[in-house]
Amino acid sequence: MYNNISIQGVKGAIDLNPRLQTALGQGLITKIIEVQKNSTVDFVYQITVKIRNTVKNVYLKKYQEYPSGAWRQKKFMNFKIDPRRMSNEVKVINLLATLWGKDKVPQILYQDKKKSFIILSDVGANGEILSDELGKNKVHPEIGKVLGELLGKLHGTTYGKYKKWGESKSWEKSLHWVSHLWLTQNIKKFIAPEKIELFLRQSDHVKRSLIWGDAISKNIFVKTRGGVSCIDFDYSQIYDPAYDVGTLLAYWQILEIIGNKRVKKETNKFISDFQKAYNATLTKHHILKIDRVAILKRAQQWRGIKLVNLIDYVPKKHRVNAVRISKELFLR
Repeated sequence: MYNNISIQGVKGAIDLNPRLQTALGQGLITKIIEVQKNSTVDFVYQITVKIRNTVKNVYLKKYQEYPSGAWRQKKFMNFKIDPRRMSNEVKVINLLATLWGKDKVPQILYQDKKKSFIILSDVGANGEILSDELGKNKVHPEIGKVLGELLGKLHGTTYGKYKKWGESKSWEKSLHWVSHLWLTQNIKKFIAPEKIELFLRQSDHVKRSLIWGDAISKNIFVKTRGGVSCIDFDYSQIYDPAYDVGTLLAYWQILEIIGNKRVKKETNKFISDFQKAYNATLTKHHILKIDRVAILKRAQQWRGIKLVNLIDYVPKKHRVNAVRISKELFLR
């Protein structure tokens, strides 16, 4: 029996007040486990709740002023991130529930602004984490069209409509650091830094959309019959929509480099289906052809940047080829 929820790195515990108990369905908490896999920024806990004869999982996400990975390693604790990024994620999830459907994103069951945490439904139930699937050479070409449509809806609906999204300027600066410094540090070893800086300046001044900002394989669940669900939206921001597209497609680019004939064929089908669906969805939202072409061209460059950033996931015997392809994608 739990009377409160103790969180690593947090002074005190979260009391199970009546509102929180209601959010949990007045159920009995039987287990609390910290989710450390794929969680290096926020503190995430899986809470198992028993309601009568039914057992379900929900997730508590706590936003601290330092990354959870830094807390575990007791390093970089001076690297501060604003807990107010929680409101950024809540706002995006509510929008995506309308744009994408409630089955595609977690439901927000409870929110505490003062203590900076939310409780989310288990949207990944009965699904497989995409990063694990790709690691087994399971390409899932059937979800290319779905993901293309989802990102197309997000980018097309918000294209040119917002100048800002979140309420924290310091978090915006942190996100800028991710895209402009951290993500590009590897490719600058192989392409003249001034060319990368020119590209980044151009991306800063294109027509923008609300973007996911963290469209990576560990944040996607694959379900039966081509279904998907998505998590982690605190990196969402107003930025170049090509960033999302290039970031996502880089994971399949790795498979195209290292895979066998079957994997390469399925990978090319995924990328083709994704791009066709994405372009068609932008067209439905009246995005001009000249803009659509430019977005996909920049997405190719972002894909090259992200591919080099993921070089540690490429077997050593394929790394020279991966760098070559990254350069081609960026410079083509």
